[in-house]
Amino acid sequence: MVRLQVAFRFSSAPGSLSFSMSEALINAALRSLYGQVGASQLLYTISQWNEETYEAVVDVEESRDAVKVWTGLTLLSWFDAKRVRAAVGASEEDMRLIFPEKPRKRR
Repeated sequence: MVRLQVAFRFSSAPGSLSFSMSEALINAALRSLYGQVGASQLLYTISQWNEETYEAVVDVEESRDAVKVWTGLTLLSWFDAKRVRAAVGASEEDMRLIFPEKPRKRR
């Protein structure tokens, strides 16, 4: 499992953003990039949500899916008629799971 830290930043204050709205926000980001079927195959859960700071911890089952979730959130730009961006990060250990170093080929 890979744990992603996500911070949503809005151009204008969205008011309160409940846990279920944060779920809808993430689902919308993934559906817009991967479509309904592709997004439904990404296994993740929101383990923490802070309604005041709009920050979440998203646990993704597979490291290959973490790349897709990261990408979908990074490309997010609108939600509920408001400009939004997502800053996504992970611990150093999780980063190695997401982006493993490949051995360099000798020339």
